[in-house]
Amino acid sequence: MRERLLRTYWAMTGSAGVLFVALWILGKLGLAAPPSALAGSPWIGRAFFLAAALAGIAAPLALRTAFVARHRTSEAVPEAELERFERLTLLVALTAPFFAVAAAWLGTSRLFLAGAALSAFYALYYLYPSERRIRHERRIFRVR
Repeated sequence: MRERLLRTYWAMTGSAGVLFVALWILGKLGLAAPPSALAGSPWIGRAFFLAAALAGIAAPLALRTAFVARHRTSEAVPEAELERFERLTLLVALTAPFFAVAAAWLGTSRLFLAGAALSAFYALYYLYPSERRIRHERRIFRVR
């Protein structure tokens, strides 16, 4: 289970990192300028900050709450179901770095860019599928 979750984690994280580096290099070369209608707009920073916070913090919390409520009376959770839940949580939460990259590319204000970046870093840190975290999740949900 951990290996499959790690593949998902690194695929999402790596693609966001590659996108950030590519946009930065293309921006320095003058080949990738953000759309003038969106660049520097006061509302776009708020929108990307809110999207990153929802994806990186609020959505994983809501997904976990729903999963716990669904299995509250269960004696055990099947491993396949726990893995589906963990993978879905990763896929949802790791969209936050993409929102942060978009906010950086569009040149939003530092406040909203920092908020989007912090939301992305929180999702990256908290949801890393370490052996300890997976073992803890298996024990909490009594996976057999």
